[in-house]
Amino acid sequence: MPVRPFLPRLGAPFEHLRTAGGPAATTVRAWDSESTGIGLPKELPTPGTVYAQSLPAMSEGGGQRWTYFRPDPGLTVFDSRTQAGIYWVPAASSLTYGDIAGGFRAIIAWAMAERGMVFLHSAAVAWAGHAALIVGASGSGKSSTALSCLLAGLEYLGDDHCLLELGDEPRVHSVYAAAKLHDAQLARFPELDAFVVNRDRVAPEKGVAILYPAFRDLLPMSRTLSAVFVPRITGEKRTVIAPAGPAAALAALAPSTLLQMASADREGLATMGRLVRQIPCFSLQLGTERREIAETIRDFLAERSTALE
Repeated sequence: MPVRPFLPRLGAPFEHLRTAGGPAATTVRAWDSESTGIGLPKELPTPGTVYAQSLPAMSEGGGQRWTYFRPDPGLTVFDSRTQAGIYWVPAASSLTYGDIAGGFRAIIAWAMAERGMVFLHSAAVAWAGHAALIVGASGSGKSSTALSCLLAGLEYLGDDHCLLELGDEPRVHSVYAAAKLHDAQLARFPELDAFVVNRDRVAPEKGVAILYPAFRDLLPMSRTLSAVFVPRITGEKRTVIAPAGPAAALAALAPSTLLQMASADREGLATMGRLVRQIPCFSLQLGTERREIAETIRDFLAERSTALE
């Protein structure tokens, strides 16, 4: 089986963020040894050494971080002094669906933390310039909710990971224009099947749908954050949005973010705490009708937009 190009496959989810140019704030060297014949530089630790140190590992100099990160046994390195990263894997054929849909996570998390942003395990959608962050553990309904909204014409900032920027006007930033869907979700969202790029996947790997350029008009870089939703699958027909406390939102957001982003700065927990105190939180009680989910969220965000004008 021919090996697919390494960098184009990793770069596809970022195409909606491409700019006209200018100097790079962060640079990343990414390669696999299988196709290039180039191994890791000798000054870097082996993946096994990093794994034994637990995640994340810090060099003694304090400016460089590294993590044993997917695809196993790959290595991710970031040097805050030079704002340069390394993303290495032994073989391009070892890329998983998680890497194809959301590569460079540790580097993005580390680099953006220095700019006051937190990499979150969350989905986000927007309407009328206002975004809702959708938080919860895997299987809680984040992805299905975001995709229901996208296919109903709402803006989509991610189904699994986003960047949060708090301040006078909190914002949520898009990172990946990709969606990860298991077979049952693909059956529910057949409109996305044409955009799945890993058709050679082996179960239980999810399919990865690359959403750019097909949905280019619904993929903003960032939007003002106006609400935090905690989804819950009810089995009822109707979708209902009801007030929720900050504690419930933090309990839905923090554990999965810290677990998935073991390489992230732990100061992000404090930022998540500020988020749920600053932004109104709601329980999103998901009904069974896909279109009603999107309509309920659209109407809610339209009302928020009007109220804040």
